[in-house]
Amino acid sequence: MTAKNSILLIIKQSPGIDYNALLNRVSANYSSVNSARAALSRALKDLSIFGLVVRRNKSFFATDKAVILVNQEMKNKLILKLNKTINSGQAEHSVDSVVQQLQTMLERAKQDKDLLKAAKGSTDFYISDLALVGEKVESQAKHLEYMSKVFREQIEALKELGFNDIERRPFDEGASKSIEKAVEAFGLSEVVFKSDEELVSRIASEFSLKAKNKSISFPASTVSQLISRLLAERNKSKFFADLYLSPIKLKISNDFVYFIGPFYAVNDAARKNG
Repeated sequence: MTAKNSILLIIKQSPGIDYNALLNRVSANYSSVNSARAALSRALKDLSIFGLVVRRNKSFFATDKAVILVNQEMKNKLILKLNKTINSGQAEHSVDSVVQQLQTMLERAKQDKDLLKAAKGSTDFYISDLALVGEKVESQAKHLEYMSKVFREQIEALKELGFNDIERRPFDEGASKSIEKAVEAFGLSEVVFKSDEELVSRIASEFSLKAKNKSISFPASTVSQLISRLLAERNKSKFFADLYLSPIKLKISNDFVYFIGPFYAVNDAARKNG
């Protein structure tokens, strides 16, 4: 509903409303009282020009023309849409929209006898039609509940079978301790570090190790030093690196470390802490 139509509906439902009361009703829709006042003044001017609102002393009233317009708008924009949706035979697939439209119609009809009359005379469906839609929705809900249960069971089965998972953690001291614990838990003797050629070359030189194909094999006992070196790298430049801790792989960047591999291994490694 446009701002002008909203204001017109308020005036129609509250004959004799004054400017300040109108302003209070519409202010919540604007960032400031000044914005609301400017919008209200423009709307009242336009509504008056089109013969939809008249002012008597300090009070505003909707004209007969306005009553016809509001009723017609409700019929055209709301009732016709409801009629079309409910009579489509597939209303249960648009239940969110149907509920919202029905709620709007009910609220407006309760506040305005003219709108109630217009709604009653324009609806092309019966309460029994709505009840049938409700039954279909309930059936859908039961089916979705069943599918959700099956889906959860399938997820658990995939976990037990060791399908891959991924866990993201901030790359910080806590992650460093998790990585060290994982290396120990997996009983590894070495880990493989991969990154771009420039970073691999620098780190290989610092640790007196040989680089091959943009990768370095590190003794497991030096993992803590490697992670400390990468944590220090965060403050120097943007980087991406992979660290292979069989059976999992870590993808490390300045901000995050991703634990990737079989669920049981990822679940265990990513949650280890010092």
